[in-house]
Amino acid sequence: SLVAGMATGPFALQHFNRMATYGLAANLAASPISSFLMMPSLAIGAALTPIGLGDIPLMVSGWGIEAITRVAEAAAEAPGANMLVSSAPAWALPSAFLGILWMCLWRGPVRWIGLPFALAVSLAPRPEAPGVWIAADGAQVAVRLGDEAVLLRPDVKRFAAERWAQRWGLTPTQGEPPREALFACDRWTCRPRPAAPVSIAAYWSRKPPDAGTLRGLCASAELVIVRPALPPEPCPGRIVLSGEDFAQGGSVELGRGRDGVWRAQWAQDLRGRRPWSWGSSGSDE
Repeated sequence: SLVAGMATGPFALQHFNRMATYGLAANLAASPISSFLMMPSLAIGAALTPIGLGDIPLMVSGWGIEAITRVAEAAAEAPGANMLVSSAPAWALPSAFLGILWMCLWRGPVRWIGLPFALAVSLAPRPEAPGVWIAADGAQVAVRLGDEAVLLRPDVKRFAAERWAQRWGLTPTQGEPPREALFACDRWTCRPRPAAPVSIAAYWSRKPPDAGTLRGLCASAELVIVRPALPPEPCPGRIVLSGEDFAQGGSVELGRGRDGVWRAQWAQDLRGRRPWSWGSSGSDE
């Protein structure tokens, strides 16, 4: 159980962002039940069933299955059973794989050289999570608030927003009450309230906003997100992302540096130019 946990743990942390705190203890508790009760009784039951004598062994195996299920439930429901962790830097998972491989291939004290590398995903420092995530078409915005991600449209593109939050170790908020405390939203717009962690306004309709709506959005926030394309410099002194930006770059993370300047990480820059993504990039280059 320990070896299997060490081998699969880095992948679970990096890609699923969850650590089963009591996973090893649960496996150790369930292993004897499986080895000495469930599996032997299943084998005996399978052998005796053709002659009509398999009922009692299969009943015993059922007790074993129920016991293992109880162990799993206890481990899953215990306080702190699942810890949400952010993904490590990209170099950490290959380092962990090579470290585990080194420990498996070598014998003697030299094998322990691989231990720090095997723990790279767990020990690698995590960068600070971005303050804002915006969906590839500008239809959803998630704002970081401590260890939570507040979705400005709780029922739109939720899967993508949850995957982004999970990658950074954030918990998506549920429903509209958390959003309403921070943003004033109607069907087509969202504007920040004084308590909002980020001064961001959004316009959701595919139809270009009229001049009054655009002025109101620009006056209310430092960052303005608009789904349709806009003319150049629609909001002097504001950072505006519109349909053309999303068509070229896809989804985007925004984070404010220590110098107070906003920096953007576009999905297209990470994904690169792929033949199957040309049509979605909005560019003819």
